[in-house]
Amino acid sequence: MERQRLTAIIERENEGFVALCPELDIASQGRSIEEARTNLVEALSLFFETASPSEVTRRFHSEVFVTQVEVTWRPRDNEGMVDWLLACPQKDFFQTITPES
Repeated sequence: MERQRLTAIIERENEGFVALCPELDIASQGRSIEEARTNLVEALSLFFETASPSEVTRRFHSEVFVTQVEVTWRPRDNEGMVDWLLACPQKDFFQTITPES
């Protein structure tokens, strides 16, 4: 039995969480962060158990870099912007832009 350390990116989506392994482009979901993580481990385990060695090699990306970027953008209009800002858990990363008169 082999062990492989892989990346798990977990983000909130609606009422649950989505977990993604970018090295293999395999994802799962759950109602909590821990459930999404557990389900991703299960999905990855099943993949390694059933995939041929050539499939694993074809899908595996050995260099994955996770970072943050900052983007400046101007919305086309304010419709829905207030709702989006209220729902965005990391809204402090964004600068609110008001349209010029």
